[in-house]
Amino acid sequence: MAEIHLSTPGLAGADAPAAPARPSLAYAWYSLGVLVVVTLFAFIDRQVIILLAEQIKVAFKLSDLQLGFLQGTAVALFSAVAAYPLAWAADRIDRRLVLSVCIAVWSLAVVGCGLAQSYTQILIATAMVAAAEAGLAPMTFAIIPELFPPEKRQLANSVFALVSVATGSIALALGGAMIAGVGALQPSLPPDLAGLEVWRLSFFAVALPAPFMIALLFTARLGGRGKMAHGAVEAAEPQQEEPVGSLVSFLFDRGAAMLRLYGALGIANFGYQALLAWVVVIGLRAFSQTEAEVGAAIGLAALAATPVGFVSSLALTRLFARRVGPSFPVRLLTIGYLISGPILGLLWLAPSAEVFYAIIFVGYAINITMGMILPTAIQSLAPPALRARAISVNFVVNVLLSSIAAPLVGFLSDSFGSDPRVILTSALMVTVPSLIVAGLVLLTAQKAFGEALADAKARGEAA
Repeated sequence: MAEIHLSTPGLAGADAPAAPARPSLAYAWYSLGVLVVVTLFAFIDRQVIILLAEQIKVAFKLSDLQLGFLQGTAVALFSAVAAYPLAWAADRIDRRLVLSVCIAVWSLAVVGCGLAQSYTQILIATAMVAAAEAGLAPMTFAIIPELFPPEKRQLANSVFALVSVATGSIALALGGAMIAGVGALQPSLPPDLAGLEVWRLSFFAVALPAPFMIALLFTARLGGRGKMAHGAVEAAEPQQEEPVGSLVSFLFDRGAAMLRLYGALGIANFGYQALLAWVVVIGLRAFSQTEAEVGAAIGLAALAATPVGFVSSLALTRLFARRVGPSFPVRLLTIGYLISGPILGLLWLAPSAEVFYAIIFVGYAINITMGMILPTAIQSLAPPALRARAISVNFVVNVLLSSIAAPLVGFLSDSFGSDPRVILTSALMVTVPSLIVAGLVLLTAQKAFGEALADAKARGEAA
């Protein structure tokens, strides 16, 4: 294993500045709960764009390719551009302030979606929503090691992953119900609002909680290398800037593990995005469902899969950690991707909406099971001073590789004809091979991952 020459002061050893005091365990869980609420808010804003896709297509007379760019490429590319700068700020500034600015920006951008008068305008507004939300996941997984001691960290990661999936499912269900509710209330609104389309009013409605979310953030302890939340103790010695090359050196010196791991995750996300970006449209077209029915059914399927995945992850972690060793997260991901590809392929044979939702439930359960342990593995490999940015690199790789998934499916759908099930066929042509390839790539990364983790622990850089 190549040596890592990180010249960052304080990554390990006697020269490290004293770490800020952690909050009490109760306050740590409360702070994590605040992040969960903010995540729910962000998911609702994100899911409503997907739920309203068909109405937006009709309003602006879009092709499926254009709709794919709106749902996939705009989101992915602007997320990739924004993720690292936001992670950079999160390593230096009070993260409550960074997240507050993000909430304000994405909420205004959601309102912009409702005000859009052209495809270009709604594309830009959607991209701004994605850019502002891009820092949420990297910041959260960088915050957890600062809130919780090592013996509680895996539990915190698993709990956050558990409730994140649940909030994502709830957001989808709430988004569908909100659209139906806005439609029901439309006639009773003031004339200026009642004359607007339901999809525009729905965008306005989901932005309303933004001020409350910002106020809630400032009741939590969210850490950071710079200014901390109230009650925190500043580091005894000032943090110094690491050279720009430190992160690059970290990634390349552990490239045998990190680059293959990130690459496989990106390929898998590419595959999942090809299906998830179109799952609502598939339900609407192939199974003649309404937005509310699709939102509720898929949301409930994912919500039901959450405890199944959580319990499975704990059982498999105990089993594989003993038998495989430090590389067991990669082994679980490998098996999961190789299994989930063929299972999702069965969607093409689904004879009814009920069977379609049942297969989606199984896919969610496998994905949740695989993902529970992964954040802890990445946190363990990344030095504390680089943690948010190392996590953001994973995020950037994922979104860059998945950015073309939705428009690719849209292009295939436009090319194959107008049959309602064409969109399902097009999505599966991308999803199934991608998941299998991701699993095969991970087969080559297991040994390198275990060596990199052992090396990080030996150097005192592990979380």
